[in-house]
Amino acid sequence: MRIMKNIPLTLFASISLLFMTSISQAATLKFSGLIDGVQTEAELPSQSFTILNAVIEATDLSKVLDGPGPFTLFAPTDEAFLASFSQEELDELLADDADKEDDLNTLRALLMRHVVGNKILSGGLIDELTLTVSDLTGSDVDIFLESDVITVLNATVVEADILASNGAMHVIDAVLVL
Repeated sequence: MRIMKNIPLTLFASISLLFMTSISQAATLKFSGLIDGVQTEAELPSQSFTILNAVIEATDLSKVLDGPGPFTLFAPTDEAFLASFSQEELDELLADDADKEDDLNTLRALLMRHVVGNKILSGGLIDELTLTVSDLTGSDVDIFLESDVITVLNATVVEADILASNGAMHVIDAVLVL
């Protein structure tokens, strides 16, 4: 279990982006002074969250995720986004054009599908029982544990229980379908 004390979920993607290198292994990183002078050491996942971070920023969902929570963010990696969207599609959705408001609404709904208003940790799941919770769109999200493998709808959790001050994050290998 990784703990990031006093750090809201939205900053996780930003911190990951700032400190990730081309090294494919996770590294223990020290960051300080980023949030009210808090000093924290955390082992950050080796995956990249550049696209997730861009979507959070573009949709202003950071205002929600910076709230008191609790929240659970199912965070798709860049690889997961690129398996669901071409780079051109992502660029178009994030572009500042005539369709910007429609595109941002689509991205906002997509991202809200990845957030639930509860703190869900792997230790709270029971093997071979489905936990159904509501995401921020009000839709059901089924979380299933079988033989130490957690699935969330169409995605598999590849790194679980990254704790933040207002919830938890789980890295997933796919974008959750709308």
